[in-house]
Amino acid sequence: MDEVDGKCKTSSEKEKDEIIFKSPFYKKAIGLEVPNVSLPKLLFSALDKIYDVVKDNIWVMDVIKETSYKFSDIKPLTTRFASALTRIGFKKEEYKRQMLETSARFIVCDPETAPSVKWAAGQLDWPTNLLSIGGEVEGATSVEEMIETDDGTAFPHDMEINSKEDILAIPNTSGSTGVPKGAMHSHYNFISLFLSLNSCGATEMDEMIGKSVLTSMGNFGVAGLGSLCRSIASGYSNYSISKFDHRKFVDYLLKFKPSGLYIYPYVASWLARAPELNADDFSFIRRISLVGTVMDLATAKILSSKLPQMQLTQSFAMSETLILASSELTKLSDTTSDKEEKVAGLKYKKLGEEYHVSSGILLPLVEAKIVDSESRCTVGHNKRGSLWIRCPYIMKGYLRTNSAKGYVSQLDEEGWLDTGDLAFIDETFHLYVLERRNFIFKYYTHQVSPAELEAVIGEHPAVLSVGVVGIPNPITTSVARAFVVLRPGCQATEEEIKSYVAERKEFYKHLHGGVEFVDYLPENRGGKLDRNALVNRAISNKK
Repeated sequence: MDEVDGKCKTSSEKEKDEIIFKSPFYKKAIGLEVPNVSLPKLLFSALDKIYDVVKDNIWVMDVIKETSYKFSDIKPLTTRFASALTRIGFKKEEYKRQMLETSARFIVCDPETAPSVKWAAGQLDWPTNLLSIGGEVEGATSVEEMIETDDGTAFPHDMEINSKEDILAIPNTSGSTGVPKGAMHSHYNFISLFLSLNSCGATEMDEMIGKSVLTSMGNFGVAGLGSLCRSIASGYSNYSISKFDHRKFVDYLLKFKPSGLYIYPYVASWLARAPELNADDFSFIRRISLVGTVMDLATAKILSSKLPQMQLTQSFAMSETLILASSELTKLSDTTSDKEEKVAGLKYKKLGEEYHVSSGILLPLVEAKIVDSESRCTVGHNKRGSLWIRCPYIMKGYLRTNSAKGYVSQLDEEGWLDTGDLAFIDETFHLYVLERRNFIFKYYTHQVSPAELEAVIGEHPAVLSVGVVGIPNPITTSVARAFVVLRPGCQATEEEIKSYVAERKEFYKHLHGGVEFVDYLPENRGGKLDRNALVNRAISNKK
């Protein structure tokens, strides 16, 4: 947005005056045709091309229960399951009915969640079909039994689909900024994402065939769903931790020896400082892929030093948008330079007094703009501001049962989505996501970033993991408090941690709210650091 007489142009007619960033690969996606098909049909077609190579390999395994399915199971089992669902009345319209009424008639549970799910189902005013997976549940139909006994003849082969309108999935947001919301994604969202990656050669299919990835991503989120879909087309095995436990994570690594990890930066920060990483041979880890939050440079350097054979990749994605930027594109781009500073393959850059790690290059169909928080005008390269995105991967909207459409769009009149993040884009079109805007708090008039302080405290030799939040204060607005988990066998005092920060940061970034030592940091349902829980704990301790 340009300024005219002190005011910004905001109308769609003035959009040509805005500074809008496009991917270096955008020309390769010009004219990209997205077929009007379902995502399963597209994935099955991709699987056919590599089937003979991967058919006997594990496709997905629950490492806790050690139950697994092979690539050769995908088509027959999904066909039989779809057929069995059709027989008990599940139709294409079910998603629409659930959106408009939230009158879910098909509910999946396992033995662990069955009591709470059955209680909730009993409070409904309509009949439900309870399906169980992973064990018998009284009163529920076993998914495994449905797959085993159905012959697949009821599979709806002739079903017509509108890929732009028909909903593929409604993954929950992680709840990091409030109550989890349902992000409604169509088949078109996912298909356009995968095809745009293909257009710039980013699938790395030959490289991934036969490899394995251990992931702590929940199966209810968009990250886990995206990894499963991509593994079908790329031929790698998914080893999934259905319930993440720090104490067992390293054991799973040593047992299954995956060539790659797919984790949140928060987990990577803990892993980099875990003493177990020095005690065993982890040379089998060739790649760590990060998504979800901000990766700090200190953690990246520690991982690189302890796992020198490993490459780091980072993507910026949201439940609402799928993947928007990825460092996988870096080696394919002619805008990058050998002179750029990198750690384990990840570019990093200094802006002001701080170093930031790149979230990667914008994907081919993604447009981005950075909006200054005060002037509300767009800014150019290496200027921080609010990140806005426009692309075909954005959800239709949040699930809203009281809306006529069943959802509420979050786009403005020009199709832009405010991601809620503070970011900047450099001259090579690398995106640097700095922090969620609502995580940033004020000490008097100064803005303080929790991620920045966490990166500093994480460099202390006694610290295993840390979370920083702003605690309400009637005089200063907020004060920074750090919740610290110490390494086993290490000691540190509150004053030592406070002094460590004070020696390295401006006065307004000091830990005026103190330091609390804890045994573990809380996680939200998405596996990310639960900052709301930390704030509530601090407030409760003051009472």
